[in-house]
Amino acid sequence: MAVAARTAAAAGVSHGLVSGIGAIWQGKTVTTLSALGGTLLSGALGQDPWGYLTTRHPDKAIGYSGLAGIGFGPLDLGDSNSMPNFGFEAIGGSAAPPARIRYSAVTGHVDLQPLDLGSGIFGDDVAAILAGNQAQIAADIAAGKTPVWDTHISWAVKRLLTAPWGAQFPLAHVGALTVFSTYCQAYGFFMSASLDEARPTNEILNDWVTAAGAEFVWSGGVLEIVPYSLSPVTGNGVTYTPDPTPVYDLGPDDFVRADNDDPSPLVKVSRRKLADVYNRVKVEYLDSANAYNVAVAAAEDPAHIDTFGLREAPVIKAHQIQEGAVAQLAADLALARHMSVLTEYQFPLGWRHCRLEPMKDLVTLTYPESDLDHELVRVIKIEEDEDGRLTVDAEEVPEGISVPRARLTFQASTSFALDVNAAPGPANAPVLFEAPDGLAATGLEVWIGASGGPIWGGCYVWVSETGDSYAPVGHIVNPARTGHLAAALVAGNSPDLVNVLAVDLGESRGQLQAADLIDAQSLNTLCWVASPAGGGELLAYKDATLVGPDQYDLGYLVRGAFGTDIVAHPIGADFMRLDGAVFKYPFRADQIGKTILFKLQSHNIWGGGIEDRAQLQAYTYTIRGSALASPLPAVTGLTTAFVAGITNLTWATVTDFRSPIDYEVRQGPSFNSAQVIGRTPLTQAPTYGDGTYWVAAHYKLPGGGDVYSANPVSVVVTGSQLVSNVIAAYDEAATGWSGTVTGGQAVAGAIQLAGVGDILAVANVLALADLIYYGGFGTGYYTVPASHRINIGRVAPCAVAASVTIRGQSIHDNVLAVTDALSISDVTGFLLGPNVDASVQIRLSQDGTSWGAWQDWIPGTFSAMAFDFRVRIVSWDAQTIPVLSGFKFSVDVPDRTEDHAVILGAGAATIITYPGAAFNGSKGGQGVAPNPQITIVGAQAGDDLVLSGITLAGFSVQVVNGGAIVARTINYRSQGY
Repeated sequence: MAVAARTAAAAGVSHGLVSGIGAIWQGKTVTTLSALGGTLLSGALGQDPWGYLTTRHPDKAIGYSGLAGIGFGPLDLGDSNSMPNFGFEAIGGSAAPPARIRYSAVTGHVDLQPLDLGSGIFGDDVAAILAGNQAQIAADIAAGKTPVWDTHISWAVKRLLTAPWGAQFPLAHVGALTVFSTYCQAYGFFMSASLDEARPTNEILNDWVTAAGAEFVWSGGVLEIVPYSLSPVTGNGVTYTPDPTPVYDLGPDDFVRADNDDPSPLVKVSRRKLADVYNRVKVEYLDSANAYNVAVAAAEDPAHIDTFGLREAPVIKAHQIQEGAVAQLAADLALARHMSVLTEYQFPLGWRHCRLEPMKDLVTLTYPESDLDHELVRVIKIEEDEDGRLTVDAEEVPEGISVPRARLTFQASTSFALDVNAAPGPANAPVLFEAPDGLAATGLEVWIGASGGPIWGGCYVWVSETGDSYAPVGHIVNPARTGHLAAALVAGNSPDLVNVLAVDLGESRGQLQAADLIDAQSLNTLCWVASPAGGGELLAYKDATLVGPDQYDLGYLVRGAFGTDIVAHPIGADFMRLDGAVFKYPFRADQIGKTILFKLQSHNIWGGGIEDRAQLQAYTYTIRGSALASPLPAVTGLTTAFVAGITNLTWATVTDFRSPIDYEVRQGPSFNSAQVIGRTPLTQAPTYGDGTYWVAAHYKLPGGGDVYSANPVSVVVTGSQLVSNVIAAYDEAATGWSGTVTGGQAVAGAIQLAGVGDILAVANVLALADLIYYGGFGTGYYTVPASHRINIGRVAPCAVAASVTIRGQSIHDNVLAVTDALSISDVTGFLLGPNVDASVQIRLSQDGTSWGAWQDWIPGTFSAMAFDFRVRIVSWDAQTIPVLSGFKFSVDVPDRTEDHAVILGAGAATIITYPGAAFNGSKGGQGVAPNPQITIVGAQAGDDLVLSGITLAGFSVQVVNGGAIVARTINYRSQGY
């Protein structure tokens, strides 16, 4: 059988007087003192004991002077025999702070304005104030409105400073605090502190005052509180009117240097970097609208976060604040100081400025050496040295720092049960586009911007290639700032200082912030605007002006970012601000050209109410693969190095998302007109004679077509081979192309191919558009004259060098004069070089008379006695003329070494003839005999070597000792060719 338990109990609530008890939390139930049958013990000094004790237990009746509490007699415990957990909301009473009553989340509430904070502050009786409003209060409470009992921060500070249980600070040294009181009332800075832990009083006071955007100041022998705000504010029946007038205009004549030999500026300026500034502030408070649970109000600067990343300040613990709107105000002001007060100043003054007071006084600084012209600053700190000089620290006073930033109306916490499964509503039609190379992390990405209604909390992204089955690919957790153009945008220059980009973000309720010039030029405010022909334009902005609800005019436009085309955009075109809320879907190269389908499965802001995927609309997108066709990065580190006597080009590897990447090497005066030497996956290639060489990264598109580096790099090669003994070298252009031309002709100092068509077979020659090049081009040759063949006189492996210079030239002198320009295969001339080819060929003779077959020359060594050369000339396009303007070649004969040991006889010189036949010449040039290097084996004291008769065939040698020719053994070496 259950038995209902009852007991009598008393509970202490707080030190000091209270005039009433507001809400009482019994476990999880909210109730009132009257509903529990409780009795209030006000906490007056010398208060009478609780009546229940006086009647029932007179021997235990104690008044507990100065301790406010509640007596329950009896208290229903239900079927439990233990005391429940209680929480009490105490309302200040006699000698308590002036108060006002507010009601959270309602309008038309009663405000009881604070009393005058004069000398009679401690005689004020809140109970008397409340008495005149009891009818309205009772009616509001009956209507379910929750009262919020708060007080002035200024009163709480004064009370804690001077109360016997506080710091016991002399009341005579506490200022009137009238300015600070007006400031708090106008802004709505009210608080209800619960001092329930042991902390230093100065820490508590500083927390209260700093959260309100003010500082303590010792001035004229009294303690005052000075707000930072310099902006007039009207609210709660009063107007806060600060005085922004500077007390001094300080100039160079006012600053006093302690050391005349010190060259540093008298006014020192230090500025924090924007990247080091906190851009998010959180204030932790106890929310009276939600049973005094801990809540957080946050203020942030999205533009700064987008630019420099999130830099969060340490959380401000302000449990003295009970309302979300007050906590939000504290967060806004703290963020404003972090973002705006970036510059500090220090300067020396003489004793005549000794009346300056920190925080209270403003001055202006004019000091050309530090680029200061009537700069308004606030004095923060003053130090005096032993000579009476003052060192003043000050900070900048940016305009509007005290005015809270524009923000959404604060939504107070609620304690009622939420419908966590409320329908979120469908996502808006998403913005879809392919990010170009350089912007996309993987190079192949579709970027998706999604948003929704007021309780839309994000969506799950599903993708299908067939429409039959969908796979999950990610989760969007933040709405993108999407919208449409509110007016057409015409094409323009970049930067575009004339046109305005008008956008309507109503669908996403997004906000845009203005930026500085560096942000715009660095593309930190990057946006995407859809183009009529598909794709879109990427641009950034500097100016953002709110011109209507969710509507902005964006100015100073940096257009055509990341190589996108600057085009006109019609009204209604899709718009999206690119930030961390944009979802990025990577795709494969083999998906290019395919149409994929997206479904966005929305949920609400609590994560519930997930939509039925089967009922969702599918959004289609055809993958273009536009990033694949974007230019490749430029080759870096191009240089030359000799490898086995041949100049090789080397360069650094190009890193890109596309694969495989190879490298195209060309030779010629420009990349477009140069001859293609070849492609290689390596980062080196041999040169083919002197000239200008170009290297560009190359990628073959899956569907055909070539992509190159946007800016090919070049290097000029002179001396493509190491020279040892060049027996002969010829420059065909310099000698007038004296050889034989087949399939072409010499024109203006160069060799050109001629048409291969038969003019004689044409009935009406006058009807031909082109007589010279009729029939297109075949293959032609230029062969050097017999006099330019090189014979070295013996068979030896020789390094053969050659180089050609060729360019492509259109058969159309003036494309504007062509009747049908569309018939021209390459109007821009980009492919002129790749459409022609010139390759050196060589044939060899081992006896100087008979010749082998022609073969393609490659840099390296050929073993023969005689060498003959020609150039094969080809055009791959009927409208491109190959023009051979240079051809050089040379034969480099290797060194020949005669290295032998010889026994010399006595009595006469020994004549030595080279076994390998006579030399042709030495390293210095033809006909110069090599100088033998001789070593006497086992030389004896007095031996002298005598060398004579040096010729290409040999030399005479003897060893003389004591005037006589003696027998000796020698080693000799002769080197030449």
